[in-house]
Amino acid sequence: MGIPGALSNTPPGTALSPINLPVDEDGELLEETEQELMALSNLRQDDVVNYEVDRNIEHVQHRQGQVQRLSAAVVVDYREQRDEEGEWQRVPLTDVEIAQIERLVRQAMGFSPARGDEIEVVNSPFSRIVDDEEVLEWWQSPDVHNLALTLGRYLLVALGACWPIC
Repeated sequence: MGIPGALSNTPPGTALSPINLPVDEDGELLEETEQELMALSNLRQDDVVNYEVDRNIEHVQHRQGQVQRLSAAVVVDYREQRDEEGEWQRVPLTDVEIAQIERLVRQAMGFSPARGDEIEVVNSPFSRIVDDEEVLEWWQSPDVHNLALTLGRYLLVALGACWPIC
């Protein structure tokens, strides 16, 4: 690729070199030639001054998902035991049993007092859902009735289809 047109077809001019430069009677270059050389020369001067100050670069990688503090609350239901009459009664846990549960939870969660972790174990009766509805026998269930009706229909259709053949 070059310059388009007639200019690209012309030969380049003669290069100025120390051999064919015009000189005066003393053998020194003519002033016009020196200016041409200065214009043609590819001289570039760059000065870089760096005023650097010592510095320390520190890369810190923190662990991902770091736990700052952990809090846990555990609610334990009353224990069921029989009384003297043989009836089931709900009885609260003793302080020793609650302390055992608390120690177990501390170990399971990785409890750390330096981190500010908290744990609370409470013994409270859970509410019981009492079913007032009486349980039906399997043969009294509405689903069984629907299944019997469906099977009866298929049996009638099968007998109707086989009756003329038999």
